[in-house]
Amino acid sequence: MGFDKVKTIRAAEKYLAQGKIPAAIQEYQRIVEFEADDFSALNTLGDLYARVEKKQEAVACYRRVAEHYREQGFTLKAIAMFKKLTRFSPEDHQIALALAALYEQQGLMVEARAQYLVAADAYARAGNTRQALEVLRRIADLDPSNTNIRLRLAESYARENLPDLAAEAYTHAGERLASRNEVEQSLDAFVKALALRPASHAALAGLLSAHTALGTSDEAAEVLEQAIKERPGDLEVRAMLARAYVEAEDAAHAERATQELVGRDPSSFALYFDVIRLHLRQGDGDGAVRLLGWVIEPAIAGRQETALTELLQEVLARNPEQMDAHRLLVRAYAALHDNARMRPALERLAEAAEATGDAEEEQRTLSRLV
Repeated sequence: MGFDKVKTIRAAEKYLAQGKIPAAIQEYQRIVEFEADDFSALNTLGDLYARVEKKQEAVACYRRVAEHYREQGFTLKAIAMFKKLTRFSPEDHQIALALAALYEQQGLMVEARAQYLVAADAYARAGNTRQALEVLRRIADLDPSNTNIRLRLAESYARENLPDLAAEAYTHAGERLASRNEVEQSLDAFVKALALRPASHAALAGLLSAHTALGTSDEAAEVLEQAIKERPGDLEVRAMLARAYVEAEDAAHAERATQELVGRDPSSFALYFDVIRLHLRQGDGDGAVRLLGWVIEPAIAGRQETALTELLQEVLARNPEQMDAHRLLVRAYAALHDNARMRPALERLAEAAEATGDAEEEQRTLSRLV
């Protein structure tokens, strides 16, 4: 005899009206046996199992329905079914992960985060630490502003002897804390990152920024000096060291660090401009001019003439009789073939030579003006 679905549904409804749940279950079992794609019937069967406390059977039904909806892209229906499942298995990591991913698709980040936490805790209780860490990382990526999760992740990585991942997590937390102007906390995170990976450029840069904000750039310089001792060929760290000394307003060490960097990498000459500005802030015009004499050729060759000439003009604004600055400015305009600005520069050089009693320079300059 063939299967009569309508008759079977009527029989099931009759049994339900009479409160005969087990008999109704048998009828719905027949329906899903003959029509495996009747997910409405399967859902009802799950509900009936739940009413008679057959948890495992109910979960099996709900899971099939939930997976079907998820595969078909019916996200809201899938969420509803997985939520049903959580009533029976609130700590099931697979259910939590599936529900979290669905919430994430819907942009419900708070709900997604809560389910990811359920999964992470379940993995942790089961001793599956690495899986728990992977889920924590997903939470951290889901909510970048949550530094507590990122720090928790970093600590867990460190305990699991995963120094690269721990340092990365500490660095990310430090950067986020710095963006919120929580400078001391960010510094602590960068210090922890460097304890694990002393060569991390991102952590060193973060440490320098934090110390600069706190007015303790000299402490950053100490860390960077040690890093250079260990890796003398690291040009990026050498550049950071030069900046650290500039921020610390230590002109002598800033000049030395920049000179050592440029000696290894001549293309880094522009860092001298910061040292020159520091000399000017400290009233050392002669020191500024001395360095400008070093950088004039690479600055012109590197199309940095604007910064060069502006600094020379700043020197002369402070001291109109600084002869070397006048000469360098004339030299720069000559190299640039900027006749429009070179003539006024020559005139000012002649005036300065007259004012300082340098007759030879005055005559030589005047002859160029003829």
